[in-house]
Amino acid sequence: DQLATTTKELQSKLNLNNTIKNKIKDRKAESKKKLKASQFNDFQVLSCLGQGSFGKVLLGKYKSSRQNNFVAIKAIRKDSTLENYDVKAVHDERDVLLLDHPFITKLICTFHDPQFLYFVMELLTGGDLMNYVIQRGKVSTKIALTFGVEILLGLRFLHDENQIIYRDLKLDNIMIGADGHVRIADFGMVKRFTEDELNEGKLATTFCGTPDYMAPEILQYKPYGFKVDVWAWAVVMFEMMEGFSPFQGSTEDRLFHEI
Repeated sequence: DQLATTTKELQSKLNLNNTIKNKIKDRKAESKKKLKASQFNDFQVLSCLGQGSFGKVLLGKYKSSRQNNFVAIKAIRKDSTLENYDVKAVHDERDVLLLDHPFITKLICTFHDPQFLYFVMELLTGGDLMNYVIQRGKVSTKIALTFGVEILLGLRFLHDENQIIYRDLKLDNIMIGADGHVRIADFGMVKRFTEDELNEGKLATTFCGTPDYMAPEILQYKPYGFKVDVWAWAVVMFEMMEGFSPFQGSTEDRLFHEI
C-alpha cells in the first residue's frame, strides 16, 4: 500500500504520462545536433572518477564556459569494443542514454577520436546507491520507497515505452543526483526487442548480469523477459531496507544455488 501510494504521488508530481512521450523525439533531434558540436579538446579533464575493462570515466568541464559546468565523460576503448564484439552494445547504450526520462542518466553529447568513443553525460554528484547504503547501514523506509518507486518508474519506461530489458540493475548502477533523486546508469547489458520479436513472443536467452541480482530463470538458462528486472529491483529494495543481500553464498555456485 505504501509503495502504491508513493508511486501515485510521484507520478502525479512528475506528470510522466503526458510529458515523456512528447520529449523523446525532440531529445533525439537535439542530441544529433550536439554530436557534431563537441570534441575532446572542448573539455578540461580534472580527474578520473573510475576505471574498468571498457576504459574510464573522467570528471570534466567545458573550457568555454565561465561557470562550473561539470560533466562525466565515459571514454570507451575502441580496441576493446571491437575485440569483444561489443559494437552493438555500445550503440544500444547510446540509444538508451538519448531517451528523456527524469530517472535515467542524461547524455549530453558523443564524439570519438582514433582511440576512444566518448559519452559526455550529466554529473551525478550524490554518488551511487551502494555507497549511500554502506554509509548508513540501511535506508529509512520513506527514502527506500521513494528511491524504489523512482527506479521502478524508470524501468517501466524502458519496458513499456521502449521494449528494453535493462539486465544489470544493482545498487552500483543507481546514481543520486544533486537534486536528491536517483538515475539509472550504465546500459551496457540492455536488450531491445524489435516489434517483430515482440509479436512473435520471443524472449532473451543471453546469460548475463551481476550474480547477486540475477533472476532464477537466467541462472537456469531459460528464456526470459522483462520480469528479470523486477526481480533485481526487489533485491535492491531488500538491500536498501535491510543493509545486506537476501542471498548469501561463500562461492558463486553456492550463491546461485541459494537464488
